[in-house]
Amino acid sequence: MIAAVIPAFNESKSIQKVVSRVLEFAVPIVVDDGSTDDTNDLAKATGCTIVTHRVNMGYEKALETGIKCAIADGYRYIVTLDADGQHDPTIIKRFAAKLDDGFDIVVGRRDKMQRIGEIMFDLIAKYAWNFRDPLSGMKAYRAEIMPHLLDGRKYDSVGTKFTIRAVRRGFKVGQIQIETRERVGTTRFGSGWRANKKIILAMTNGLLDLQK
Repeated sequence: MIAAVIPAFNESKSIQKVVSRVLEFAVPIVVDDGSTDDTNDLAKATGCTIVTHRVNMGYEKALETGIKCAIADGYRYIVTLDADGQHDPTIIKRFAAKLDDGFDIVVGRRDKMQRIGEIMFDLIAKYAWNFRDPLSGMKAYRAEIMPHLLDGRKYDSVGTKFTIRAVRRGFKVGQIQIETRERVGTTRFGSGWRANKKIILAMTNGLLDLQK
């Protein structure tokens, strides 16, 4: 069984469409990260599992909450994807197939990157950890390995620390190429220097996180 963890913060414009598409390929678990719009009600209307943070706790914490929920519910595979419509749920089966082939984590390598920070992090990941596009929001995990990756030093890695730790602990990381669509609404990163600063901080934290 496959769970699809979908962190969502003020994604009322896209959440229902995303969840409806995901339902064809996996069981969606929406983590409403303290939204102040109708995200929660709209997600509930689809009948999906929804976990609610009363206040905004950030993308990292939303991911962890959703992953822990999927583990507790006994799912074998966990796919993460964004609530903004950028990721195509039809490729969930491609991620699952890679896990079936023996990989522990599969990272979706995007067809385009728009920020300098993303390009820098991509290059660092290539040479430091031998995989690309750590900031991709679409990844797949074998549920049984996640308790090993959820421990250790807590920091904001923008969702990258699980894969970095997996490499350091000898788990098998694979990749597939994915296409990204135009998102609905505003990006969670922000724009300009603010976004690049957040990404560079996450990259630095990843390099300093020597937890094994």
